[in-house]
Amino acid sequence: MANWPLRDVEILIESTLADDSFIKTKQGVTTGKARVANTRVPRDPINYSPYVYFYCIPGPVARGNGNKIVQWNPDYDVEVRTNGAPTTDSEATVDRIVELMTMTSRLTANGLWAVSSVMTKEITQVEQGESTEVYYMRRGGTFKLQVVRA
Repeated sequence: MANWPLRDVEILIESTLADDSFIKTKQGVTTGKARVANTRVPRDPINYSPYVYFYCIPGPVARGNGNKIVQWNPDYDVEVRTNGAPTTDSEATVDRIVELMTMTSRLTANGLWAVSSVMTKEITQVEQGESTEVYYMRRGGTFKLQVVRA
């Protein structure tokens, strides 16, 4: 939609992460795309581990004259989720995500939006799994985005 950039931004984030050869190598993916999930957690996270998960935290918009929005300011949490403790490869993936998600006026695929972003905080969280022996680790960051018309 011409006035709603977040879907285009999510396509940009997903393609940037899923098509990155470094992330694919660290996940052991030899063909296709890296394991990247947007908004919905994979049905079987144990057999999907490690994977990259991201989701939008809507933020305020900047209005221009009248009812026009001139800038969107969402946050995105981008995490590497592992079954159990992080590995050297999953930690290297976190570092790579910080590199890829630090953008300056990067255009969306359709060329309508320019996206800039910076990491604002680190995510390190442990989640209890299905039993006392199973746990999941979430490592990554929250990124503040600024989205304007290109």
